Amino acid sequence: MSQDTREKLAFLTAQRTSMVSESKTLTKQRATAKLNGTEFAGAFRLEELTRELQELDDTIELATKMVADDEEREIALVQADRVEQQIASLEDVREQYLAEVERLQKNVEGIAGSLSSINQLMPKLAALGYDISGFTNMPDLQPVGYEARFISRIAETTAGFFKSTDALGRFRVARVDSEKWLPSWADDERRRLSNLLGTPVLKARKKAEQLRLAAASVGADE
Repeated sequence: MSQDTREKLAFLTAQRTSMVSESKTLTKQRATAKLNGTEFAGAFRLEELTRELQELDDTIELATKMVADDEEREIALVQADRVEQQIASLEDVREQYLAEVERLQKNVEGIAGSLSSINQLMPKLAALGYDISGFTNMPDLQPVGYEARFISRIAETTAGFFKSTDALGRFRVARVDSEKWLPSWADDERRRLSNLLGTPVLKARKKAEQLRLAAASVGADE
């Protein structure tokens, strides 16, 4: 409808230009006739043009308003589409964000559950390690040791992801190459336990074998 109205307005404007040009020509002819004292033959046409121009101006004014209304309506619709697209984008990003917050909560709850299990297992592991090795103190198996390791690893893993704070930065510990952790937390702990208990376990295995041999030899000479 807007395009049709624009085409009509363009046609009416062109028609008016032509009629104004004709009216000016007739007005000039009328003035010349009066100056020469001759009869002006275009009086009726000039009156007709004046009347038609008035009607045409009214029509053009209405058509112009209609075109303006159409343009305003189209602009409003385009703006409405843009606002709705912004809302849709916001809602999409919001849902992605909330999904990540939910995943973060589950992961943190998983961390809490793992730490709870570790706090239950480490005293048992330490007690068994003391029994096998005969050592009386192994800091790496005490809360002061393993808790510091895990909080430091968590701090390193999350480094740079908090944009306005470095709340965990104080838990990060600088290490020389020889002290670098393995990428796998479990592999790193396995290596640590092996360094702590590997030799005592080997000695304990050897002792167990010797005891079995001794047990097997009891009464053998009788």
